Amino acid sequence: MSAIFLRYLNSKKYAFTALFFCFLLCSSCAVRHHTTAKQLQQPDISALRYIGKSVIPNAFEFSKTTVGGLSGIDYDPYTDIYYMLSDDRSSINPARFYTAKIKLADTGIADIKFNSVHFLKQKDGRIYPGAKENIHKATDPEAIRFSPVHQNISLEQ
Repeated sequence: MSAIFLRYLNSKKYAFTALFFCFLLCSSCAVRHHTTAKQLQQPDISALRYIGKSVIPNAFEFSKTTVGGLSGIDYDPYTDIYYMLSDDRSSINPARFYTAKIKLADTGIADIKFNSVHFLKQKDGRIYPGAKENIHKATDPEAIRFSPVHQNISLEQ
């Protein structure tokens, strides 16, 4: 996603829009917002550290889907749930994301337990077709974000 954002910023066509959003972001810091108790308890994420890696076996199946090609991951600290986006262009199963619990240990990632699979749907409620079925209506999301404040998920394509 950062490469797409940098290309967006480097485009002369969108330079004014990017400056506008930077101004909007900076000016919004001065605006007083209603803050909930839940927001005040958000964890400090001012520093990142490498925890480790975990390899999901090739052709690993969960709920009659093949897990693989995970291109995005986000975390809800309040429920301790991870959201993971599958990026196989719907060539194996329809476009989807998974929820999982990831158990950490002092040595890194100890265990990953998948909880559920959710298929991405079009505005009319139907699941997106695969590229083989309809190349023009297939979706290929690359990033997933969970908002604990709004309790929703957003995808970047």
